[in-house]
Amino acid sequence: MAVAGDVAGRKLPVRETGVWAWALQRLTAILIAVFLSTHLWVLHFARPGGGPVTLEEARERLSSPWYQTLYLLLLATAIYHSLNGVRAVLLDLGIGVRSQRLMTGILVAMGAIAFVYGAVALVPYITGQPLFR
Repeated sequence: MAVAGDVAGRKLPVRETGVWAWALQRLTAILIAVFLSTHLWVLHFARPGGGPVTLEEARERLSSPWYQTLYLLLLATAIYHSLNGVRAVLLDLGIGVRSQRLMTGILVAMGAIAFVYGAVALVPYITGQPLFR
C-alpha cells in the first residue's frame, strides 16, 4: 500500500480522492488564470474607445453563448478551487475520517448553492430583464 504521510505516528494510505483533488486544484488554478486574463483583456484592453463599461455593453457581451460559457466556467472553477483549498486546510488540521466525509459533503453543497446563485445572478444581464418583478 502506498503511504501518503505520517500523522501522529500513523501511516496514512494514499486515497484516490486526494490525488484527484490535488490535480484538480492545480488545473483550476491554471484555468482561473486563463479565464481571468481573458476577462480582463476583453474589459480593459480590447474595448474600442476606452472608458467605463456600460450595462448595455455587458448585456451585449453576455448575449453570446461563448461568453456565457466562459463566465460559468470561471464561476465553477473559482468555487471549486476555493472550497477545495478550504477542505485541504481543514484536512491538514487532522479531522477524522467520518468528519472528513461530512465536511466534504457540506463543502460540495455550499459549492452547488454558490454556483446556482452565481448563475442566476447572470440572468438579468443576459436577458436584460429583472429577475423578479
